[in-house]
Amino acid sequence: MPLAKGSSKATVSRNIAEMIKADHPRAQAVAAAMRTAGKSKKKPAAKKIAAMRGKMRDSDGDGY
Repeated sequence: MPLAKGSSKATVSRNIAEMIKADHPRAQAVAAAMRTAGKSKKKPAAKKIAAMRGKMRDSDGDGY
């Protein structure tokens, strides 16, 4: 059965449940339901990204 169109929380949940019932992996079910709803994966905050980049630069201990 095709996934229902709509971006409400109820529709997305129903689509995920339907795909899991059809033996799809949970991650694949979530991705397909979110794509059908037109929602994208949330991106990490800018501060978090900057902190991660700083840790990667200093990980070798040379100060750069």
